[in-house]
Amino acid sequence: MKEYFSHDYNASNDPKIMALIYDHGAAGYGIYWVIIEMLHIEKAHSLPLQEYLYKAIASRLNVSADIVAKIINDSIHKYKDESGYGLFYMVGEKLFSSKRVNDNIKIRNKIIKNQVQPEKYLRKYKKRESGYH
Repeated sequence: MKEYFSHDYNASNDPKIMALIYDHGAAGYGIYWVIIEMLHIEKAHSLPLQEYLYKAIASRLNVSADIVAKIINDSIHKYKDESGYGLFYMVGEKLFSSKRVNDNIKIRNKIIKNQVQPEKYLRKYKKRESGYH
């Protein structure tokens, strides 16, 4: 079975994402989505905040590790909404996604639990969505 997750087609209109793109351009947006994909793949849905992670992402995308580290740091500390949530958050030395991966995990678990066709559940979920997180 091919693994996938629902991509928020309106993500680039999220004010936090808009600020990320303003500061880091399309490269920042691309790096953000690569990290989201990596978080989604990991069983614990977290990544170690270690120098080797920055280098791994940098080598995959042909950018510097310093740029990757800056984007991750800004996504944790700089791009926060009124409730204090950034694009990513840290627990100890682990990186987590504030919203997107968690929503996709909930959708996937619901589909598996209820054996619902993914397209049907995603349509229902999208109708209930409101605002950005």
